[in-house]
Amino acid sequence: MRGVNFGWKAKNPVMWGNKRAEMWGAMRDWLRSASIPKDRQLKADLVGPMKKPNSAGTIFLEGKKEMKSRGLASPDAADALAVTFAYPVAHREYKEPPRTLKSSGSTMSGSWMGA
Repeated sequence: MRGVNFGWKAKNPVMWGNKRAEMWGAMRDWLRSASIPKDRQLKADLVGPMKKPNSAGTIFLEGKKEMKSRGLASPDAADALAVTFAYPVAHREYKEPPRTLKSSGSTMSGSWMGA
């Protein structure tokens, strides 16, 4: 298990102001083609925070205190989903292992059970 500090520096600090903004950006890109269950709370969490670019165009997300002052709850469910984008995950294609024929007496077998 690895920890994530939302205030960490982003991999692309010109685009993202901190790790939280970076993770939310990656999550936003993923959600464009993802399929997730219909969940009112998650949807409210996902659309709650406003993005706040600074004068250089670096994107930050509105803080939880700012959201609270607008009458919104902390986006805990969306933050939990966003954390899954903190570290890259290697993509792996499934490769079927080569089949070997075993000799058991006079019969040959190539099934996955070896029977």
